[in-house]
Amino acid sequence: MPTTSERILRGLVDTCSKVAMSAPIRRENSPHLVLEVGAITDVAPAVRRITLSGPALNGFSPVAPDEFAGFFLPRGESLSLPPSDVFDIRKAVREMPEQTRPELRWYTIRAYRPEVLELDLEVLLYGEPHGPGRTWAATVQVGDQVGVRLSGGGYRPPRPDEPQILIADESSLPALCAIGESLTGLPEAESVQAYVEIPDDDYAAPMPTMPFPVEIHRRGIRVPGAAIEPVLATTPLSGFRSAWICGEGTMVRKTRRMLRNAGMDRRHIFYCGYWTRGHARP
Repeated sequence: MPTTSERILRGLVDTCSKVAMSAPIRRENSPHLVLEVGAITDVAPAVRRITLSGPALNGFSPVAPDEFAGFFLPRGESLSLPPSDVFDIRKAVREMPEQTRPELRWYTIRAYRPEVLELDLEVLLYGEPHGPGRTWAATVQVGDQVGVRLSGGGYRPPRPDEPQILIADESSLPALCAIGESLTGLPEAESVQAYVEIPDDDYAAPMPTMPFPVEIHRRGIRVPGAAIEPVLATTPLSGFRSAWICGEGTMVRKTRRMLRNAGMDRRHIFYCGYWTRGHARP
């Protein structure tokens, strides 16, 4: 009998020929959950894994391997949440009284364990930009409460005979690892090639055994894209039929343009800027 992850992946494959791969995968509704920090683990010098748990996860099922969610981070000791029945959640947070207004940050759900009602986030501890999310990750304690607004994802697997390229950086590496785990044992993995750029090994959290090739390139103190763009410039990109590109905004735009210039249909490219160099995401 197929697992839940396998059923999700098969369903996504079946719809790929009907839906543009560039379109995000949205939930029909976005409930708010209140979870508790159950564990904190530094999996690399610059990466902290935060485990959240609670009965509110009962019945939760990811809609995509790279599912992301909005996390309401309390500014003080108590957690206040905006209404859940609003479309523009950022606006709803801004309109809350300043003394109770939480910080809203978006993270990939790195792993979900339904048998124990736990999910993991992997948050960067240093680098740029230094915003409220990084401050929260550095100071959070076991027992703290966090609000979660479920959202959706963007990854759709390829058909076995249609090569796919995945491009990630340190911010989207958790999503890439989750994608790899979801494809393990499936024929779709044979069509995938991944490229990752990180500053250095401090950002290299342990990766699972990936079912497809992954190249990791280190940029050091150079700007995002400085290591991966020259590699892609010498890669025969015209052989890929679809792409998933997530990471720093400028890197994402430039690599997407490289794929478009190589002839890839824009409808077959999912892309998302997770962060922008020099700016905390609003």
